[in-house]
Amino acid sequence: MVSKPANFVKRLTSRGLLAAAAASVVTALACVHNDGSVFIGGVLAPPVPVQGSACTYTASSTGPFLFQGTLDVGLASQYSPVVLVGNQLIARGDQTQVRVETSRFIIQGVIVRLTDAAGAEITSYTVQVAGQVEPAAGATPSYGSTVVTLVPPETVKLLRGALTVRGPSKRVVAYFKVYGQTLGGASIESAEYQFPVDTCLGCLVSFSTAVCGGGGSSTTIQADACQRGMDQPVDACLCKSNAVCN
Repeated sequence: MVSKPANFVKRLTSRGLLAAAAASVVTALACVHNDGSVFIGGVLAPPVPVQGSACTYTASSTGPFLFQGTLDVGLASQYSPVVLVGNQLIARGDQTQVRVETSRFIIQGVIVRLTDAAGAEITSYTVQVAGQVEPAAGATPSYGSTVVTLVPPETVKLLRGALTVRGPSKRVVAYFKVYGQTLGGASIESAEYQFPVDTCLGCLVSFSTAVCGGGGSSTTIQADACQRGMDQPVDACLCKSNAVCN
């Protein structure tokens, strides 16, 4: 075996260190979070329910949006609205250059911090979700949506114990942000979004129908809410098995 001169070994080691340093810089850049690249556009309002039709949400910058939520703990076990997510990353795909698209954003999860109206923390957690958002079209962001649990079942159980009288509400405030990766492998986390939720017992039950029809049905019964206990009233005739509807 031929021995290498000390200065050769030194040069080789230096090159190795430089290469390792360069690799670490590339890795660090790939993990940089840019709050402006992906953002939460708002909480989408549920569509007006229509008898016999499914509730379809549209991921659009024009909404309609909710500026605060309403959760009836007598009807729902959690508060999980549909959230609009925007992507401002510029498209990188180019068929003429045989270059695949890397700026599509894959939503992987949501980080939630829930407080009372005075700002005292109630709970915090991370939950996995699913969704994707296409790259921006020039200067115009693209939008997608995902379902986010902002008030979890454990907190609803606590609220049921505190809300024992029909009517009065208790406000909680959800602070949340989405995170995920682009198809190019860059990790991105949005800025935190603030959303208040008024919780109550029986406030979303509608007693507008004078008499329920046979078998709990009537032509005068309102269409069922998209999600019972969340943001829309529900006809008492549709939930007679629930104590809060009687």
